[in-house]
Amino acid sequence: MLGLAVLLIFYLGMVSLLGKMSPMSFLRNIREAQLLAFSTSSSAVVMPLSMETAEKKLSVEPSIARFIIPLGATINMDGTALYQVTAAVFLNEVRSITFTAWRSIRLTGSDGNGRLCESLNGNMSAYLEEICRNARTYL
Repeated sequence: MLGLAVLLIFYLGMVSLLGKMSPMSFLRNIREAQLLAFSTSSSAVVMPLSMETAEKKLSVEPSIARFIIPLGATINMDGTALYQVTAAVFLNEVRSITFTAWRSIRLTGSDGNGRLCESLNGNMSAYLEEICRNARTYL
């Protein structure tokens, strides 16, 4: 919680210093986009409203908003994917499961249809179930 407060203060300070805008005015202007983002937990769903808010309420040039907002959403998705793989590696280490290079490839592999590694190894679902079962032990 303290980390979020520090981050909020830092961002609002940057808005004030670099954007020459009152932090309260900034928060009022982004309120609708933030409420939608928190309620849907999806950066893709809120993207059109974010672009509209940036252009109309924050006076950001449309070419900049249409480039930066989709880029930020993509980076957010990549960060989430990296977190999931890192969490899986951590859980393997906690349970003293040997994490070989082949297991790493199997964990991150896909057959193109969103099914993890079924084309590489039929035992992948059992492996993922084992990771989830071990995670529940510690959570």
